[in-house]
Amino acid sequence: TELRTKLFSRITICRATNENSHNYDGSSDDCQSETSSSLLGFHVAPMQCYTNASLRYLYRLLSPDAKLWTEMEKIGDLTSLDALERRFGPPIGGGGRDKSPKNDNNNNDITLQLGGNDVTKIEECVKQIYDVGYQFDEINLNCGCPSIESGGSANYGASLMKQPALTKSLLEAIHRGCNDPGQPQKHRTEVSLKCRIAVFETPDDMIHPISDTEYAQLNHYITQAEQAGISHVVLHARPAILSGLNPVKNRQVPVLDYSIVERIANDFPSLRVTLNGGIQSYSQLEKIRQEANSRSSGPITSFMAGRWMLQRPLDIIQVQDKFLSSNKMASSSSDMSCTHAARHGIERYFDYVERSMFPSSKSQVKAPLAEICLPLYLLSEQLREDYDTWCDCEGGSNEDEILGPQHALLSVTDIEILYDTMKEGVEQIEDSLPNKKKNKIPSDYVSFKNLSASFKGIVGTKVVNKWKRNRAEL
Repeated sequence: TELRTKLFSRITICRATNENSHNYDGSSDDCQSETSSSLLGFHVAPMQCYTNASLRYLYRLLSPDAKLWTEMEKIGDLTSLDALERRFGPPIGGGGRDKSPKNDNNNNDITLQLGGNDVTKIEECVKQIYDVGYQFDEINLNCGCPSIESGGSANYGASLMKQPALTKSLLEAIHRGCNDPGQPQKHRTEVSLKCRIAVFETPDDMIHPISDTEYAQLNHYITQAEQAGISHVVLHARPAILSGLNPVKNRQVPVLDYSIVERIANDFPSLRVTLNGGIQSYSQLEKIRQEANSRSSGPITSFMAGRWMLQRPLDIIQVQDKFLSSNKMASSSSDMSCTHAARHGIERYFDYVERSMFPSSKSQVKAPLAEICLPLYLLSEQLREDYDTWCDCEGGSNEDEILGPQHALLSVTDIEILYDTMKEGVEQIEDSLPNKKKNKIPSDYVSFKNLSASFKGIVGTKVVNKWKRNRAEL
């Protein structure tokens, strides 16, 4: 540790200026910032089995201004208050069983994504959600997931791109459900569409670049959605293949084409257009933004990433400081480093873990242990990978190698500080579970291997091995 401190003491990574410092306390009130309308937006993409209430809470602690989404929720799964509260926490608008003045999940400032193809049922579902007190900032219709049809479970998702009239009716039904003029509401809920740039039946049918015919179909599709009252469209810049590719291959084989997203932004100036697909780092985000808006007269207003945020959840701090911040958002007089923001966020998340494991009220829904521990595992894996990279640089023969990763978010000393925070919190979880086997984590040196083993003792080896496999496939 002394050697590392000496080697890397010259390095200061990602220090925020006074203009861009924030209050990272994660509370629903303090996270509301005066964001200029001219600023770009950043969305954490909806990810099945990941973007649940616990992971959203971590992201909100680390970034007050990122736009957060639910998982895609099938309308048939949202038929009871129990189901709603398990997914979103108690409604802040009242109507739930937990009448406490504050809860951990501000469900007003997230986007609810729905999957379905039944106009009547989707309207009834949305009305029920709002009747019990939920008021989402935005409701999105999923018309971009190709794995739904290929899995044989239902005829919705990307297959709806072949049915513009039905898509229009579904969007109109969502509008009626969440913006009922007979119900008093504090704000009007936006309705949006998420789709691909084209849809093909099989890999053999795929055309790249997409032809004028395919673009005309996309333009017509979005025109129908605009007529249904949407104000926002999220375009995944790949075609969807409905059969013949598994979900992983559907993210790899179809070629990205950002120019189609730019054309839509030009052709639909009244819509907010979000570009999704292929963004894997902050430097890539900046490059795509600059290139897209330099060529497009109709600016792309926001960007979306999912797998990057899962593999490297702490990177959202960099997005907050460099991409989402404005001079109006200064909330402290001193600089706040990425290390401070990360440590504060992690500590607050461990507080959330304790509240989730031991609810203060019988009416509160107890979160599954695996769900609340998964974000901690994702954090530890990012720190482990970055730490290994730094340590590999120690044996470098020149100054560039000794200085390590040129765009690193955290220095080796930063990582060691966060490791200690993680270790202490994980040990507290172990102590609260008397029937679980405890894993001794060394206190005199950094061992992410032992930290990972502790998760196995908490949630089980099979669960952690599944996490590991799923993360490797991102």
